[in-house]
Amino acid sequence: MSLVTEARVLLHQFLKTDYKALRASTPTIEIFFSRDAAFRADMQEAAVRGTDVGAAEPIETPAPHLGTIAALAANGETIAAGGVCGRIRVLDDEFDLTSEQAGIVIDRRADIGDLVEYGQPVLVLQKR
Repeated sequence: MSLVTEARVLLHQFLKTDYKALRASTPTIEIFFSRDAAFRADMQEAAVRGTDVGAAEPIETPAPHLGTIAALAANGETIAAGGVCGRIRVLDDEFDLTSEQAGIVIDRRADIGDLVEYGQPVLVLQKR
C-alpha cells in the first residue's frame, strides 16, 4: 500500500471518530489531522531524506589565477560538472575557468575585462 493510500485510510478513519485532532508519527513520517483550528501542528522545517542538506546552496566558482576575465558564461547558462564557464587571461596566456559541479549561472561576480584575484568568486551557480 502506498504512503498516500495509507494517509487517505488514516484520514477516513479519523473522520469516523469524535476526535478533535490526531497526530501519528513513525521514524520516517509524521502526519497531523485536526477538526478544530485551536489544535494546530507545530511547524517544523521540512527534511528531505536521501538528499544532501546543502544541495540547494549556491556554488561559487573561484578564479584559479590572478588575471583578467577574457570570457564568462551568461546568467541562466547551464554548466556541466567540470565544464568550462569562462576564461582568464594571465599575461599572454589564457586558462579555462571550470566548475567542479553542474549548475545554472545565477550571478556573475565579475565582467569581461575585470582583474580578479586568485580565489575570488567569479560566478555563482545554482546546483541542479
